Amino acid sequence: MRKTCDFHRLCCFMTANEEHLRAHSTWCLGRVVDWKYGLYGNKLTVAGFCDKNACLWFDAFGELAGFAISESGDEEVAILTAAGYRFLFEEMLQWVFAHWSQRGPRLSIELTERQSWEIGVLERYGFQREASFMT
Repeated sequence: MRKTCDFHRLCCFMTANEEHLRAHSTWCLGRVVDWKYGLYGNKLTVAGFCDKNACLWFDAFGELAGFAISESGDEEVAILTAAGYRFLFEEMLQWVFAHWSQRGPRLSIELTERQSWEIGVLERYGFQREASFMT
């Protein structure tokens, strides 16, 4: 099940999955708070910024299993999953293609070197490595 942003759930997710996320992403609670409340780029003047730039995935029990997020509302995206839910990455990537691909000439997905499985998925979709992003 997918739905738009629920900031409280995002914060709880970041806290509950801190160790896993620190090992498999560059995102942390502070970055999520900055994403929501950051004043740079006049994001707060964009109506519904959070709902337009995050999509949440839930497991069968209604618990947040992961989310896709665009920090600046552009073609740079991160896909984060809880431990045990990395298998959702490809489904989430397909959703990003379907809903956010028009945001720029090509999507960039932020990853770490520890996300070898996710890198393999992106390479199958034609992405190439450029620093910490796959484009």
